[in-house]
Amino acid sequence: MKLRLCIVACLCLAALPSVVPAELVLPPLFSDNMVLQQGVKVPIWGKAEPGEKITVLFKGQTKETVANDAGTWRIMLDPLRPSSEPSDLVVMSSLASSAPRPSTLGTRPYTNVLVGDVWLASGQSNMEFPVEKSTNAAAEIETASFPTLRSFDVQKKVALAPQDSVGGRWVVCNPQTAGKLSAVAFFFAREISQKRGIPIGILHCSAGWTPAEAWMSREALQSDPDFAYILKRWDEVTAEAEKAKAEGGKPKYDPMFLHRAAGFWNGGIAPLIPYGIRGVIWYQGET
Repeated sequence: MKLRLCIVACLCLAALPSVVPAELVLPPLFSDNMVLQQGVKVPIWGKAEPGEKITVLFKGQTKETVANDAGTWRIMLDPLRPSSEPSDLVVMSSLASSAPRPSTLGTRPYTNVLVGDVWLASGQSNMEFPVEKSTNAAAEIETASFPTLRSFDVQKKVALAPQDSVGGRWVVCNPQTAGKLSAVAFFFAREISQKRGIPIGILHCSAGWTPAEAWMSREALQSDPDFAYILKRWDEVTAEAEKAKAEGGKPKYDPMFLHRAAGFWNGGIAPLIPYGIRGVIWYQGET
């Protein structure tokens, strides 16, 4: 009888899911080849197991914090000087020394990191327009070897609520990558990089045929009666679509259409906050 109970207990324990610590995760904004903003406190943030100690190492700085009860954390690096010298930024959790796979669970190393000015480039199709379609494109692309100019193209996403992450990666400007870059952002970045002599990073988030309200937060739209009616209209579209879905029907309008009020703010701009930037360049904002 005792042996039988022991076997049953062992089988029950075997059926229980193993407890796996939460993986140390940073948004894709943090990747190899990134540019960090000079002259300001630089936020580094992500997710980990609640209570885990997080350490960030960069250019002689060592900063620590603890993941909160929700598993989120943020560290502020002290203001950095511009630097074209590639450096490594390392993020570690206290799991790094005990994890079975420390290279993937408790440590995040990022290479070829520069410090300079970061600009958000956004708007409609004129900002989206690539270098490969610009005047003298072939010659511009052939000579586009600018190792201190980098761009992060935000993957387009319309969302109902602010997101905490976006898809994309930092790429170094060279003849193989320049053709796909935003032409306005490329020529802007090239000029100010040459004039100021510091690295330039571009966060490119644009979408053709989008109205201004798609790029405004819900709070901004609600703050002005001239904008609030647009938000109300889209709330009605969403409610109608949800009702149609519940009844097994088809909605009259697509609630996730690219004109949606606050849609691109939620899906593309909000996830970039609070990444350190110098400013914003914008092209168009009406349909």
